[in-house]
Amino acid sequence: MARQKADRGERCIRVVVDVWFGRGVRFRKGSIARTIDILASQTLDDLHWAIYGAFDRHDEHLYRFSFGSDRPYDRKADVIEGDEPFGEPSLSPRVASNVLMGNLNIGPKSKFFYLFDFGDDWWHRITVVDVDAPYDPNQIYPKVIKWKGKSPEQYSNDGDGWL
Repeated sequence: MARQKADRGERCIRVVVDVWFGRGVRFRKGSIARTIDILASQTLDDLHWAIYGAFDRHDEHLYRFSFGSDRPYDRKADVIEGDEPFGEPSLSPRVASNVLMGNLNIGPKSKFFYLFDFGDDWWHRITVVDVDAPYDPNQIYPKVIKWKGKSPEQYSNDGDGWL
């Protein structure tokens, strides 16, 4: 993750990331959420890593973002794939590490989805709160600024992390 300080004149985007569905369980809207500030000059991959840490993930998996739909798995959604967790970064412009947050067509109240782990299907709904949020140039971003609810276990609670 490219964590960085904000330059003067930088825009800060504030999003609320809400756990929506995972491991066959649907979660009550807003019961488990994190508010994250991320700079417009950072990428969707940086947002992925902020979400990964904010929800206490410990095992890397494939991920994707989808835009333009109000539900996951919509074939009409605009999908941006995550980078391979253990491979070389892709040169495709449709990969999260190549897409700047400031270049997304988003505004306050925009919603999009983040899918983590294509087996356990951890779906998160992301709501944009502000695209010009206040920020502190002395802080490092992305930054979790608010937590609600306990993070669900990434895997079943069997002690070893595997199903």
